[in-house]
Amino acid sequence: MASDIEVDRPNPMEGGDTLQSQMPGSPAGLCDSCRYQRVVRNTRGSTFSLCERSREDDRYPRYPRLPVGSCPGYEQRDRETREPA
Repeated sequence: MASDIEVDRPNPMEGGDTLQSQMPGSPAGLCDSCRYQRVVRNTRGSTFSLCERSREDDRYPRYPRLPVGSCPGYEQRDRETREPA
């Protein structure tokens, strides 16, 4: 299924700041601070970043390629509502 929404991934091979240098320890990029992210763990111990926007808008990928550097649907999560990882 084609998507009209684009999420950008920083290229670590390009010069300048990368998302990892701006947000160390944050492998999902913007998703880690987005109100629509839900961390999903499987029985084998792997974790995935689920985009809740994908439930109502199929232009957003359910599991975006990480790290996400920009997303038109991004909304910052309130710090006190963040669930423990």
